[in-house]
Amino acid sequence: MYDFIYFIIYQQQIEKGKSLGFARYNGCLIVGLTVIIHLMLLFSILKTIFSDWFTHHLGKVSEGTNLFFTIAIFCLVFYYYNARKTKRVMNKYAGKVKQKKIFNLLKITVIIFIPLMIEIMLARKY
Repeated sequence: MYDFIYFIIYQQQIEKGKSLGFARYNGCLIVGLTVIIHLMLLFSILKTIFSDWFTHHLGKVSEGTNLFFTIAIFCLVFYYYNARKTKRVMNKYAGKVKQKKIFNLLKITVIIFIPLMIEIMLARKY
């Protein structure tokens, strides 16, 4: 799923004439954002189920801690999608992904925004 998102964003940036480094950077940013959204969804589900434990043991997480984990996730994703991994992802999806851009963007939207909407609803509840 994350490789698919990376492939679509990377390919789109290359088609726009961007450099390989810039395309990799943009792909990693979107994948990192997706990972953060999915982790937030998992955290919200766990917080909904175990609300008393989270409140008692974790309390309120500081903004500095959130910033640290956000930067760490982006750095890990950027390190993960190095030149060799990018080449493997490009070879993996080269002939398999259809050229219908609207369907690819719709898939990415569903992968990113549906979990985000669920997370927002759960976060507002508790």
